[in-house]
Amino acid sequence: MSLAAIAGPIGWPPVPDWNTNGFAFSNILLIDAASEKAAFIVRAAEAMTVDQVGWATRAVTTGATLDVRIETVGGDGFPTGTLWAANTNGSQVVADANDNTWFDTALTANAVFAKGDEFAVVIVNPAVSFGNLVVASELPPFWSHPYSTLFTASWAKTNGSPVLALRKTGGAYAFIVGGSPFSAINSVSVGTGTTPDEVGNIFRVPFPARITGWWEMLLPSSARDFDIVLYESTTALLTDSRDADKCAFTSNTSLQQGLFSGTAVLAPNTDYRIVHKPITALVNSPQSITVSAAAIMDGLNGGQNIRRTERTDAGAWTETATERLLIGVLIDQLDDGTSLRPQVMQAGARILPVY
Repeated sequence: MSLAAIAGPIGWPPVPDWNTNGFAFSNILLIDAASEKAAFIVRAAEAMTVDQVGWATRAVTTGATLDVRIETVGGDGFPTGTLWAANTNGSQVVADANDNTWFDTALTANAVFAKGDEFAVVIVNPAVSFGNLVVASELPPFWSHPYSTLFTASWAKTNGSPVLALRKTGGAYAFIVGGSPFSAINSVSVGTGTTPDEVGNIFRVPFPARITGWWEMLLPSSARDFDIVLYESTTALLTDSRDADKCAFTSNTSLQQGLFSGTAVLAPNTDYRIVHKPITALVNSPQSITVSAAAIMDGLNGGQNIRRTERTDAGAWTETATERLLIGVLIDQLDDGTSLRPQVMQAGARILPVY
């Protein structure tokens, strides 16, 4: 193995480009009249066959039986009203009490996509007995693609990214570039006296990589100092001690980043942990996201190999398959692949590869 430097570190999982409010659900996709629609315009990242759509509500004042559809997209960037194929839609009952609820809506017929296909997931209020509810989208970011759009008197694009999951036949979930397939956004309170008192992610990298730093979405407060620790099992490989008074936006959730004093080279497909460890009794608030089923993690970078880990009083680590802290590592060197390039030597009458 030979490691090659890259010009500036990259995050694993990728560092989010959010504003100072961190992750937040939007209330902009309000459908409260007959035949109003909320839609997400996305592209298929792979060839796939989809049999179920996952989506979420925010506030529900009045429930209804909604039509969840996969449609074609017109040249104007809006849904056409034409199903992707026959019966690529499904009915979903939403009750008055279904605030902040994740739904998995089965399609009557599967939707088959080639890589790069652009399509719309459309949630339609009925013409009669219509509901008054908000379809969840996520703010920020403001992607050029994918994007959300709302039909009241006419279609109009809105801010926010799709809160959406697409299940493929067989039960795996598709990765949606720019999508947010989570059902809840959480603030995790952690101090030296809390249970747990260390929290972060267990993760793997699929390639040899050198770690130089870390990132985290966090609400830091004055005097609430903390360590960021990179572990292999229970062994601390790297530690960065942070003075909370020197963190930005101590009254808002914000992206914090730092560099370790040293570096560590990680082996591929090996479990490591990147953890927030408070060093005062005062509580800090890292941010996390939850999905409704572990398989939906495959809709996020790193998939199910990145998930919540925690322990108390240096005890045993435990994991949560449906939650992920918004914390990761910064990589400054990657394997350049030279160890995998065969050289050739003559051995009698044979040509043998040497690795």
